[in-house]
Amino acid sequence: MKRTLVVLLIACLAVAGAVVSALRIAAVPPIPTLSVVPGQLGAVPGPPPTIPLPRLGSYALSTDRDGMLASQDLTAVHPIASMAKTLTALVVLDAHPLAIDAAGPEITVTPADVDVLKTVIAEGGTFAPVQAGESLSERQLLLGMMLPSANNFAVMLANWVGGSQTGFLVALNAKAAALGMAHTHFADPDGLSADTVSTAQDLIVLGTAAVESPTLAAITGTQSATLPDGTVITNIDTLVGTQPGWIGIKTGHTDAAGYCLLFAARRSLSPAAPPLVIVGVVLGQATRQDTFTAATAGVDAATKGYTVIDLAPLRPSVGGQVSAPWGATSTLQLSASTSSTPQLMRLGSAISVTVEPQALTSATVAGGTQVAVIRAAGNGQTIATWKVQTTTAITPPGWWWRLWHD
Repeated sequence: MKRTLVVLLIACLAVAGAVVSALRIAAVPPIPTLSVVPGQLGAVPGPPPTIPLPRLGSYALSTDRDGMLASQDLTAVHPIASMAKTLTALVVLDAHPLAIDAAGPEITVTPADVDVLKTVIAEGGTFAPVQAGESLSERQLLLGMMLPSANNFAVMLANWVGGSQTGFLVALNAKAAALGMAHTHFADPDGLSADTVSTAQDLIVLGTAAVESPTLAAITGTQSATLPDGTVITNIDTLVGTQPGWIGIKTGHTDAAGYCLLFAARRSLSPAAPPLVIVGVVLGQATRQDTFTAATAGVDAATKGYTVIDLAPLRPSVGGQVSAPWGATSTLQLSASTSSTPQLMRLGSAISVTVEPQALTSATVAGGTQVAVIRAAGNGQTIATWKVQTTTAITPPGWWWRLWHD
């Protein structure tokens, strides 16, 4: 009896072992693991040239790629003279949007507008002639305000939009606050008041907003225009039309502010890459020519600090492997670049390399299988991508390995 029980027990164990072995052999094997170690591409050879600073006053220079490149007395509060008209133009365009080539509504000159002209003349401000009863379009008023810096046109626009200068000032200061110009205050729409103040830091924000308005950028980049009465108005910023890609923006001058210039330019380094947009401001200069000299020197130096990077012909190195518990492995290789976008990058700036691994779903991995993507980026933009692929196949484990592994 005992012998029978022993035989039965051995038989049961043998059956159980056979079942376990069969289950192990039939079980789905574990999925291989992936490790990817990308090589680095380093940095754009540099360094960039130094941005020259003016001898006095406040200064700031910024690009749409890297933000602030150079500054001097960045947060000092100054009267800003006619640069204030830039925000006046933006508030007008907020209230009455204007297509880039449209004239906009017609505004009839009133006797009160003629009185404004007389006041501006008496105060020694810049002006454009008007007569009661004539009509000027929104675009013509903006051109007259921004090109020859007509203070009376700024007041006319303020009264048209705000109902009064007081009402318009509320909108001006609200707009400044909305843009983040924390140290800016407007006491008038034309900047003639010494109480209309800002900083170089805030004015970079204003200049950037002006460039981002296609209509205003088209106006500030105009050399001259003709008003309905035949008066030819000319841009005080004589760099418009003489410097490549010069957008202008706004000159300024009062005794309190000195000579000032809010400026911008688009510089193209390659047809394949978007242009470099440079925005700058210089305040408190002794002459208008000093503002032009500081602006052009800064834009030229900033432009020379950039180059076009195309990583299509390059490949970062790649390490790592796909490995399976049963000892099968595959090294990795990069495909040719699947996409490459030429980018402007500042000399000396880093090119970052990141990996996006892809999940393996089977114990079988064919040779040439894509297992990850490597991306190279600069200025927050992807410059190029490469596929990471296996070099050899990984086959499932044999029955012997399966038998001895859960």
